Amino acid sequence: MNFRNPLDESAERRWGAFTLVELLVVTAITGAYNLADYGPVKTAAEVEATLKAATADIVARGGGVLIIAPGVCPDWVAHNPVPSSTRVGAPNVTLLDRRNGYEHVICPANGQSTGVAWAGRSTRRFVTEPIDMAMGVHSTETVDTYIAGGTASYDQPILSAVKAGESQRVYVPTIRGIFTGMHLILSGAPGYGEPYDRVVVKAIGWDAEKRLNYFVADLKHDHPQGALAYNKHVVNSLSLTDHSNSDNQSMGLAVKRKNYGQGDSFVISANIESQGNVMSGGGDEGGLCYDDFEKGDPIAQAIGQDPWNPTGMRVRHHNYLPSTIEDNSFQAVNFGRVGVDSVLCVAGGTGDLDEDAKRLKDNGSRFGKVIDIHATSAIGVRFGGDVRDAAIWFQQPHDRAQPIWWSSKGRLSNSLTVDPKTAEFALRGGPTHLDGVMLEANGGLSGTATPARNLRGIAVAVKVGVNELAVQFERPDADAKYALYVQPNWITPTAITKKSEHGFVVSFEKPPANAAAIDWIFIR
Repeated sequence: MNFRNPLDESAERRWGAFTLVELLVVTAITGAYNLADYGPVKTAAEVEATLKAATADIVARGGGVLIIAPGVCPDWVAHNPVPSSTRVGAPNVTLLDRRNGYEHVICPANGQSTGVAWAGRSTRRFVTEPIDMAMGVHSTETVDTYIAGGTASYDQPILSAVKAGESQRVYVPTIRGIFTGMHLILSGAPGYGEPYDRVVVKAIGWDAEKRLNYFVADLKHDHPQGALAYNKHVVNSLSLTDHSNSDNQSMGLAVKRKNYGQGDSFVISANIESQGNVMSGGGDEGGLCYDDFEKGDPIAQAIGQDPWNPTGMRVRHHNYLPSTIEDNSFQAVNFGRVGVDSVLCVAGGTGDLDEDAKRLKDNGSRFGKVIDIHATSAIGVRFGGDVRDAAIWFQQPHDRAQPIWWSSKGRLSNSLTVDPKTAEFALRGGPTHLDGVMLEANGGLSGTATPARNLRGIAVAVKVGVNELAVQFERPDADAKYALYVQPNWITPTAITKKSEHGFVVSFEKPPANAAAIDWIFIR
């Protein structure tokens, strides 16, 4: 072996002049090794054998980075065969697959302990010196993705059938979200179905005669009315995917914040700044498109006035097996030594309808609905634990009744309110049943399913010397199956001698000697 110091700048630095041992001396200094230096890599079988020899040698040398450079078999799927080790300081190998101009990092199975967890890769930063600015966010790493064009989200049915051919007009409900050069799929049937066309939008426009929007594209197939024109791009800054096919307890994202200083502290902070203002497609996630125009610019992407503001948090379940324990979309658990004030706090504005209406553009309230339930459920709200003060507490801070409403046939019909000034209950609407007793608004008491239309009569006049009095109800009742209590204001036995749905007759054993009156109570 013709050995030379690889760091000698005066020596000839042509790699072809170095032997394998000399190459390994250089790579051992930098910790970076090339897979092709260990053997043939043209076929998948060759790569597997060379990889086994390379990783064994690198581990024996104390660990390092193995580079898979262009020229390695393109069909071979890169993987890291180094056995997993949890021995602190155990040497390991990280693979950098750089074929096709794309770097794919394949970390060790276990890597090293970071103090929080065992990690295949670790990034650390130590901040100890004063930061030379008053305010700012200083992150260990940032990922910025600048999406300046080319992406889209569109889903609309075409408005009329269109034949195969070049530069065909495809009429759609809206061209908002469509731009020239955009790639679209057209289905071959209403909704989804074959044959599909994958097209590029050549132009967009407005048909003044038909008064319809359209885009222009070359079509290989005929498409009926109602066929879908659609596409969707998802371009983001970071995607995390865990492929968990072995029994374990894990999370997709683990964040542990250790805060020992003053200042606001957040585990996860999320902020969305949205300048888009358009729901461009028939999607359910808020399609947005935005473009800036200058005077005279050709319209490449249309915008409009259908704002769809972002959703703060969405949880979707796609479970296909029942859970053996109670599963939740959101769970709050307090294992601390002190109480938590609120599980869910909804705030904003003054809390006064009049004041908020003055400050809001739509002159409404801060929220349309705080909790909106559209799904079926076994129980809407359950109190499975003790409630110390109140299960539901209506404070009525601005002297407004806070009613509970029940709707019937799509309209508000029955309500329960408490007057904030007098604290009086008010039941409004149809009859009210209370354990076998029915109360009806503007009616009476009933112990059956038939409501009572009458309740009482007070100071009903009785003429001098009469032996009976006919009382007419203000509203006819259902039938004569009711009970009456009659109280004259003079001493005499009485009897009800006739009853009907229209009224009753009461007889007196002793007629009144002076002007008199009776009171009566009606109960079904």
